[in-house]
Amino acid sequence: MDPRWHSDPIHQQRVRIAARVAPPLIALCGTAFAAETVFPHSANDAVMLSVLFWAGAGASLLIRRLAPPVVRVEGADPSARLVDEESGLGNAHFFRDVVQREFARNTRHRSGASVVLFDVRVVGFLPTFDGEEPPPFGKHVARIVSGVMRESDVAARLGKQRFGVLLAETDVTGARTFAERLATAFAGKPYARGAGGPGLHVSPVFGAAALSASFTNAASAVEAAAARLDALSTIVRRSALVA
Repeated sequence: MDPRWHSDPIHQQRVRIAARVAPPLIALCGTAFAAETVFPHSANDAVMLSVLFWAGAGASLLIRRLAPPVVRVEGADPSARLVDEESGLGNAHFFRDVVQREFARNTRHRSGASVVLFDVRVVGFLPTFDGEEPPPFGKHVARIVSGVMRESDVAARLGKQRFGVLLAETDVTGARTFAERLATAFAGKPYARGAGGPGLHVSPVFGAAALSASFTNAASAVEAAAARLDALSTIVRRSALVA
């Protein structure tokens, strides 16, 4: 199980303060009760009751001192995460493990699977100042992909603009069909509005590869899909510059 990296919220600080203060406070209240209620009738019983209260407080303090320290790390360690925060999809580490398992299963059972990678760019965005970024599109991409893929498929975000989908029991022809359906879905309504009112759309460029016996491992299949995607992305960028 991956370690949980988290900050120290205020309510946890309050719980720890209460854990330190509560035992002696309870012992003090118990001693006052014994002195006022029990002592007039039996001094020995009052003393024994007070000793029990303070013994409990002392035991609580001893347990806290003997317990191993809790190590807290502020922020988050990206290497320990498997989910992209913005989109909610798995990240590159998650996708690598999923593809590796599917490749091993395909090697044993010849079930067939394909990997589809795609880069996205925002169309219609006009920055109002240098360095302005378009509105985040991760959730929009995740919603579109989830609406097109099957329950047996797995999607992930591999980079700021790159996404991947593992298609179970799908050959390259099926992967291309999936890419066409996904492109059609992205061409629908805009995911956001620009400062001047124009709609902003997400435009994808695809690359695909089958997890076939021609590849020695899962990584080589993903690299093949990435190479095809990079080649197509270069063509698209050049076309945009010419236009």
